[in-house]
Amino acid sequence: MNTRNLMLFLFFVLPFFSFAQKMPEYSITNIDPELLENANEIVRVAYGEFEVHSDKEGTAYYKTVITLLNGDSSAENLYFSYSNQNKISKISISLYDAFGNLIRKVKRSDLKDYSAIADFSIYDDARYKYYQASHFSYPYTIAYEYEETLSGIPFAAFPNWFVQSDYHCSVESSEFKIKVPEEVNFHYRVLNIEDRVQKEQEKDLTVFSWEYENVPALVREVDMPLPGEVFPTILTAPDQFKIDKYEGGMSSWEEFSAFIQQLFNGKDKLPEEFVDEIKDMVKSAKTEKEKINILYNYLQENYRYVSVQLDLGGWEPFDAEYVYRNKYGDCKALTNFMGAMLKVAGVESLPALIGNGSMFYHVSEDFTTSIFNHVILYVPGIDYWLECTSSQFPPNYVGSGNANRNALLIKETGGHLIKTPELKAQDNSRESTTQIKFKEDGSAEITEEISAYGSRHELYRAIKNQLSETETIKWLENETSIPAVSFKSFHVSANENAPKSTFSYEAVSRRFGSKAGKRIFLPLNVVNNYKRIPPKKQKRMYPVNIKEGFVEEDSIIIHLPVGYGVESIPEESIFLEEDFGNFEMTVETTQNKLIISRRIELKKTTLAPDQYDKYRNFFKQVAKADSHKAVLVRKA
Repeated sequence: MNTRNLMLFLFFVLPFFSFAQKMPEYSITNIDPELLENANEIVRVAYGEFEVHSDKEGTAYYKTVITLLNGDSSAENLYFSYSNQNKISKISISLYDAFGNLIRKVKRSDLKDYSAIADFSIYDDARYKYYQASHFSYPYTIAYEYEETLSGIPFAAFPNWFVQSDYHCSVESSEFKIKVPEEVNFHYRVLNIEDRVQKEQEKDLTVFSWEYENVPALVREVDMPLPGEVFPTILTAPDQFKIDKYEGGMSSWEEFSAFIQQLFNGKDKLPEEFVDEIKDMVKSAKTEKEKINILYNYLQENYRYVSVQLDLGGWEPFDAEYVYRNKYGDCKALTNFMGAMLKVAGVESLPALIGNGSMFYHVSEDFTTSIFNHVILYVPGIDYWLECTSSQFPPNYVGSGNANRNALLIKETGGHLIKTPELKAQDNSRESTTQIKFKEDGSAEITEEISAYGSRHELYRAIKNQLSETETIKWLENETSIPAVSFKSFHVSANENAPKSTFSYEAVSRRFGSKAGKRIFLPLNVVNNYKRIPPKKQKRMYPVNIKEGFVEEDSIIIHLPVGYGVESIPEESIFLEEDFGNFEMTVETTQNKLIISRRIELKKTTLAPDQYDKYRNFFKQVAKADSHKAVLVRKA
């Protein structure tokens, strides 16, 4: 049953039933019809309670009741993660039909148990229990609850609370409580919803609670702001905590930095034979940068990344000698090992905690939390960065997944946030030159040469290092817009010392143009045409977040067959300019060829919702220009 039909059902049919009988608690008749708007699921009850027993352990209890309205909901997949440091118990799962009648209670034996170890992980005790709920028709309701005992890192991280955890999810009731003894303090931040904290005393515990009701669904839109700028969330963190023999806190970034430094202390010792080898490697280097590059290249060629999440392994590195002997480590261990080598070479460096990949929210100076998931290395003397888990990146390039965000420098004292380098539009550029020899029978021989920089170069560097020849050809075939194409050869290279890659290929198209009588219709741009037009919206809800800027410049030379000339082209020059970007395309006609010059620039920025139509129209016009065709005609 789709949402529209369900709303009609609730409005016009079910009122007659409600006179006859009181419906069960989880019946869809009890749902406010306004909550059905834009919803795939309704959270009927979300309750979380975290009780802190001391500065090193606590227990949590969670109960969720969620009604799935249609097959677009992913709430049927239930995951219960656990490890030595967070143990789960008392899992209970029940399914109810549309009218709140119990269908069945799930047996513990129905849950599957899996290791959470990834292919690149060798030390990881993380596991999860999984259950996929199902029913022959929608809507139906899943109710589940469980308890969790937290120590170590899971405790020190403290649980966060998501009033809404997905788009198209309405919430009837959400309640979160934290209970702390007098000797334990914590701090919190409420995002994207009113802070309704209530504080009361329960015996020797102070109880902080938040309650929210009737929260409408969030609608997913293209180019959304960060999740932490949209989803109503309560972030929490302890002021003080203990893990094993270590004491630390998050009352400030400096304090948390000093705690992490404890975990690194004494782990930079290297065997004497390797110390001598390091000195020999850098003996001819004249600058710090040369020393760094030599040792970074050594690291990339001889060591590999593995994940370590065992006990303190999420925060504590292997010592440098272990990495040297075994030739592997996780982000912490490889960063620590690289720092140990630099120390031997007389170069000071500092580990830096960072949130890699898609960010939840911008880490801020005034709220300390353990939201980081990665470690990189910073050389303060020359303002230089090293991504030690990458066997591909050049030195002083952190990658698009680490760029332009706050990282926490790890120091005994004075640890603080520092912004990683930003990749601006001009840094993320792509330049291409394409030669097309078009033939009278409609076929064409094509060569393209591409130079890519910044984030735009990462794809080609990955192709060089990760894909086989067969896989690369298959990738080309999937990505190209060239019709009826077969790729004859390709070449890819990546600069060792700069974020630059080159890629070139030779191809043949059997039907590049279409013939109609004495005329041939010829596409002007099939090598880099823009197809992503943002969808039409009656009303944009959220700001448009252009997360990354870029520049693309293309030169396409089409050599015409003998005996043919250009009868028409749509426009010789197209120019679009907006605050957020610009586009220019020109077509020059000579005696025997067409020369197409194309440039597009998009700027990293945020646009107000009322600018969405302008944003959409810009790309609509770009796509239209990229789809233009020339008409060739046989000369008399």
